[in-house]
Amino acid sequence: MNFFDDDNTGIGNFLNEVMGRGSFSEYDNETPKKVNENLNLINVKEKSYFVFDLSIEDHIEVEIVDQIVRNNYGEKVATGKKVLRIKNLNEILRELLIPKSLKIKNFEWTFNNGILEVSFKK
Repeated sequence: MNFFDDDNTGIGNFLNEVMGRGSFSEYDNETPKKVNENLNLINVKEKSYFVFDLSIEDHIEVEIVDQIVRNNYGEKVATGKKVLRIKNLNEILRELLIPKSLKIKNFEWTFNNGILEVSFKK
């Protein structure tokens, strides 16, 4: 057992989450979607924030969509959960499950100098 375990437990799992390396979930058209199941939010009085370092990107789009997975029959079905989708012009960069405690209708985002900040009212 070393400091960075191969099975992603302990500090290795924490670093994967912080660096945005979520677990791969369902495949859609052979493109894996990264979904972080455990979110680390910054909570301040009336708002919650996510902050991402996307300094290698020039253009970012953020949207909230229904989480879609494939069932045992290969059909796409909605889970009832909402996902924060971050994408550039060519691909989806990250998808994060949104806790039900956040109001998705009241979200805002800014992208300045490679830093993406997404805020939700509580």
